[in-house]
Amino acid sequence: DKTDGYVGEVKISGFDANFAQYLDCKTERKQNCGIIPCGGRKEQTEELCKETIKEEEINDKKKLSGGAIAGIIIAAVVVIVAIVVVIIVIVIYKKV
Repeated sequence: DKTDGYVGEVKISGFDANFAQYLDCKTERKQNCGIIPCGGRKEQTEELCKETIKEEEINDKKKLSGGAIAGIIIAAVVVIVAIVVVIIVIVIYKKV
């Protein structure tokens, strides 16, 4: 009988992470157990892992997505086309 919501502690020598939740998921043969927890690799502390994840999230936020770049390019093209059309209309009306 499992106690609902209880996560034990499984420590492996040389690692900083608690593998209990991950191993429990694998034991139940679930498909989506996620990744090995922070500190689950040799010579990696849990603090260093979390700091690395935060840095990656900050870098991802700083990068423009492909959709944003495409939107900027399309907007620039639309503005240029509108300016060209206005110039052509002005030139045609001045000739008439």
